[in-house]
Amino acid sequence: MTAFKNLGIIPQNVKNWGINMKRSEQKARTKYNIRQAFIDLLQRKEMDNITITELAKSANIDRKTFYLHYDTTFDVYHDIIDDVSNQLDDILKQQNNFDFFIFFNELNQVMQANFKFYQTITKQKSYAYLIKDFTDILENGLTHYYLSSNQTTSNKIKIRYISNGIMGVYINWLAQPNNISQDELVHILSDLLENDIKHLNN
Repeated sequence: MTAFKNLGIIPQNVKNWGINMKRSEQKARTKYNIRQAFIDLLQRKEMDNITITELAKSANIDRKTFYLHYDTTFDVYHDIIDDVSNQLDDILKQQNNFDFFIFFNELNQVMQANFKFYQTITKQKSYAYLIKDFTDILENGLTHYYLSSNQTTSNKIKIRYISNGIMGVYINWLAQPNNISQDELVHILSDLLENDIKHLNN
C-alpha cells in the first residue's frame, strides 16, 4: 500500500473500500439524526400526528433522503424498539452466570442512551402501547434465559408478573428520577428479581 501511495496510485479496490466506508458512516449518521429528531418531536406531539415532512425538516434532510432510510414515521419507532431489543439480547447473552446487578446496570445504560425518549413515553397515557412493547421485550428476554427448557403456564405467568413489575418501577423512576439514584434503583431491583426468580420452578 505504501508503494502505491509513493507512486500516487491507489488501487481501485482500496478506493471503493474507502468510498463504501464513508457512505456507511454517512448513512448511520443520517439515521441517527432522524431518530433524534423523532424523539424530539415525540415530546411535543403524539406519534400518529408526526409527519414525514416535519420529521425530515427537524433532521435537516429532505423527504427523498428520508425515504432512503425509512418508509414511514412508524418505521423509525420500530427501528428504535428493535435496537432496544437487540441490546437487551446482548446483555443477556454476554452473561454466562447471570448477575442481576450487572443486568440492571447495563439495562440502565440502555435507558440512558435514549433517556428523553423513555421519559416521554412514560409520562403520557397515549403511549401505553409503547410501554407494553418494552415490557414484551423484557419478558421475552427473561423467558429465553430462564425458561428455555421449562416453559410451563405457571412460569410464564410469573415471568410476565416480574416483567410488568420491573417496567412499573422504571416508569415511576423516569417520571421522578430525582427521588432515588440509579445506583439505589439497581440494588433494589437486583434484590427483588433475585428473590422472584427463585420461585420460578417452585
